[in-house]
Amino acid sequence: MATTKIISEVLDLNAGRADYSLTATNTVTYVGAGGGNQYVFNGAYGTYGVVNGTYVLSSISSSHPIAIINNGKTSEISYTGAVNEGTGTGPDGNTYTFYSGNVTITVSGNFDTVSYYCLNHGYMGGKDNLIYTNSVGESGLKMPSGTELNRPATDVAAMIRNNTNETSQGSASCEEYYNGTEWKVITNTEKGAEWIITDDIGNLFYTTDETGLTGWTSAGVTLETGHMQPGVFNGSIWVVPTGNHIYATDNSSGTTGWGSVLNMGDTARNVMWTGTGWVVNGDGNNYYYTTDTTAQTGWTLYSGSTSVTTGGRIANDGTNMFAVNRDGTNDNTYTTSNFFSAVTNQAGLFDVNLFGRGAFYDNANSLYFKFGKKSTVYYDSDINPSGSTGFIPSATAADGYDFMDYNGTYYALGGNNQINGFVYSTSSTSGYSVKDISTGLNWDRNNGQIWNGTSWGCGGRYTSGDYVMAFINNSDPSGTWTGVSKPTGFNGTRATHIIPRKRPYYNTLTNLGA
Repeated sequence: MATTKIISEVLDLNAGRADYSLTATNTVTYVGAGGGNQYVFNGAYGTYGVVNGTYVLSSISSSHPIAIINNGKTSEISYTGAVNEGTGTGPDGNTYTFYSGNVTITVSGNFDTVSYYCLNHGYMGGKDNLIYTNSVGESGLKMPSGTELNRPATDVAAMIRNNTNETSQGSASCEEYYNGTEWKVITNTEKGAEWIITDDIGNLFYTTDETGLTGWTSAGVTLETGHMQPGVFNGSIWVVPTGNHIYATDNSSGTTGWGSVLNMGDTARNVMWTGTGWVVNGDGNNYYYTTDTTAQTGWTLYSGSTSVTTGGRIANDGTNMFAVNRDGTNDNTYTTSNFFSAVTNQAGLFDVNLFGRGAFYDNANSLYFKFGKKSTVYYDSDINPSGSTGFIPSATAADGYDFMDYNGTYYALGGNNQINGFVYSTSSTSGYSVKDISTGLNWDRNNGQIWNGTSWGCGGRYTSGDYVMAFINNSDPSGTWTGVSKPTGFNGTRATHIIPRKRPYYNTLTNLGA
């Protein structure tokens, strides 16, 4: 078993506290220590704590007359004694009177620490050994402290210390550690949003609770009238479609710094992070990409794209983008030979006409899924197939599907009106069961279930009551979902889509946003 050696420079079982408290009257003895003599009070040596009051050191020997080194602190601590043994120079260069016999110390305020000093033998264990404190004997850790100018002469990986030249979130100092190559500052960061939503008029709400069940509050930010559609946090940038615009913030908390980065000219629908850039779509002739990882600039309309009724969900296989669009009488499938090349239009390839809605890449089985406003879901191992296989996950899903997600064990297809829930299976292509989560929530619509590594969550629209979200804190989505009421200040009857901070199985990227 591995062990860690804690040295005295790091470990102090009474950090910032005294080992012992002086009493009103204290016996004084002397022991040999470190090649010299040492004052011992009440039979035990250590640091000694005092509060406001009077303390007597009884029967100080004339061989060891004592002074309290209190220059600049005489209003907080003073002393006198029975026998004046004369004056001498203290370790700070100032002159002090030294006493033997009973020596009385009067404490009137917080002097922090002082030393006591023998006229004949120096400190005798008294350097910085008298402490003003209201308590003693509390265990703790101390840490070496200083600046970058007095770091250890020999740096060793995993060293930690306090740097008084650094600040974070208003602190007076910061911890730093040596990573084997250089010293790195450990900064404080505000706990960020774990889930975000908007209401009907674009007010942003968030919670820092990973389960999504508690803590929903207004961020005090208004984006744009219109519901937030599926967006992404890539670990440093949040990008979401709302109204006719794409909004982004580089504030990782997800609660401030939002601004429009692209006007789509029509309803903005979906966002995808490729690992090297962003792809978005919306209604009309609206497929854009940018290789600016901050999403602030460089938005370019995909060449080859044509007018579609509505842009459907976007997916990727690590190299190619693909999506199914809503195009009235025909599906309209876009694919690329790489993320940022011209799109290939595969009109009419699948029978998902009357609103093609979504695409999903099953990375575990290298399968491409496309689905829409029909009960059949299609998949193929080829992004540009000459044919495809279809299956019907549930006979009750007459309104089709628009969102698919995976959590490492379960696949879930949902976002339709008929079953007021979703279907789920441990296989992406078969064995689906229906989970109706509308019972007790009074929903007539849910908007796609999504996994954040801790919980499944989805938004919905209520016909009565006030539940606009539901969550289950379990990998298995078949259990009981808990409704979450609309937060204070929420306008409307639904949360169209809820966006998680973390996406453990996002296309081919793992632990996105973690």
